[in-house]
Amino acid sequence: MKNRKADLEKWTEHKVDNVISETQLRRVVRGVDWQIYNSINQQYFAVKVVKLSDNEWVAIDGKELRGTLEVSADDGKKAKRGEVVVNAVRHNNKEVIAQTYYRGDKESEKIHVRNLLEQTGLASKSVTLDALHCNPKTTALVESQSGRYLIQVKEDQKELMEELCLSTGFLPCLFDHTDVDKGHGRLEIRHTQIFCIEGGDFDERWQDSGIRTLSCKYWVVLCQMEVVTWDISEIR
Repeated sequence: MKNRKADLEKWTEHKVDNVISETQLRRVVRGVDWQIYNSINQQYFAVKVVKLSDNEWVAIDGKELRGTLEVSADDGKKAKRGEVVVNAVRHNNKEVIAQTYYRGDKESEKIHVRNLLEQTGLASKSVTLDALHCNPKTTALVESQSGRYLIQVKEDQKELMEELCLSTGFLPCLFDHTDVDKGHGRLEIRHTQIFCIEGGDFDERWQDSGIRTLSCKYWVVLCQMEVVTWDISEIR
């Protein structure tokens, strides 16, 4: 503030003899109403400050808005994708703390999520993302900002999935837990295993992603004598 005193006086049209001390500035900042500050920031600069504790997790996911699929004038067919809103939501209270929008048939959600992570500072926090964002550019961004990510891996990442499956065969299991729930006429069994895979032989494009932990989750649902099973592997 001392170095930019002349600029600050010009921008604010307010002359002062001395700038505020660092100690006093900290006292002022501690008294700022974050809700009002964010509303001003968003109104004038389209920026929202995200205030999160170190142990909070944020879910980032895109949802297509109903009624936004345009119909082609040539063949009368609807577009495959419409307007999509991407929300960043706190896990603990479901509060939306950041948003972005894109046109699904013309733009990529991956790019907009990476921009959201950078612009809001969420790349340095703890975030969960779906399998669409299991991408080395996204994971490397979070890793470079010292953040944490939990991302689902599916079969379209064939080489990565094979490496993860092989890891469960020879690495020690660090955590093994089973939950059983009964209710609504069904029996649900959830089995979770966690492995440390830091230093694994991953493809070169994943080398900057900081892959450290594998969480394997298995669901078995018994309903009217029929068994349905899901097998999902996740990494962060």
